[in-house]
Amino acid sequence: MKRNKKDKTKEYIDDGQTFYNMDVDGLPKREKKQTLYLNRKERNAVIKAALATYFPIYLAVVGCFVLAVILVYLWLK
Repeated sequence: MKRNKKDKTKEYIDDGQTFYNMDVDGLPKREKKQTLYLNRKERNAVIKAALATYFPIYLAVVGCFVLAVILVYLWLK
């Protein structure tokens, strides 16, 4: 009697069971995110603080880009 390859292999069914925790340190946890409820004054204060923090960095990046464009223009002139 001949057996087919199909008869020898068993069908694998994934049931989602794990035997080892595959979470890596440093990655965000898979927990529910906490919602933060702010009123209008608090939300405005958060936005102003974010702008005060990131605006100088933004200006520095844009300034470096403009300086690079000017230097390339003068170099290729």
